Amino acid sequence: MLRIDLRDLIGGGLLFTLGAWFLFRSLQMHVGTSTAMGPGYYPMLAAGALIALSLIIAGSSLFRPGDVPEVSWRPLVSVCASILSFGIVMDFLGLMPAIVSTVVIASLADRRSRILPTLLLAAGLCVAAYVLFISLLGMPMQPIKWY
Repeated sequence: MLRIDLRDLIGGGLLFTLGAWFLFRSLQMHVGTSTAMGPGYYPMLAAGALIALSLIIAGSSLFRPGDVPEVSWRPLVSVCASILSFGIVMDFLGLMPAIVSTVVIASLADRRSRILPTLLLAAGLCVAAYVLFISLLGMPMQPIKWY
C-alpha cells in the first residue's frame, strides 16, 4: 500500500491538464465581462471550475492510502478503437454504418456482451440519430453513402 492514493492523483493531474488546455484556448477568444459575455467567457469559467476540482481531487489523494491502479486493457482499447472507427466509417460509409461499427466495437469491452442486445442498441441509436440530427436539426449528414 502506498501512502497516497495514486489513482486520484493521476486522475486529478489529467483533469488539471485538460482544464489548463481549455483555459488557454478560451483566453485566445474574446472573454468580455460578466455583463457583456464574449464567446470565451463560459469556457473560461468551466475550465476554471475543472482546474479547481482537479486540485481538490489531487490534493485529497495526498492524505489517504490507495492501491496502485490496474489498467484494464480490453475496455481501453475497445473504446478507443470504437471512437476511431466512427471517424473513419463516417467519412466513407455514412452515419448509420458509423454508429453500428462504434456500438459493436465498444461492446467488445465487456466479455459478457451479447450480439442481439448490441444490434438492438445500434438500431435504436441509428433511428434516434436520424430523427435528431438529420430530421429535426437538419444537419448535412448522409445516413448511408452510396458510391
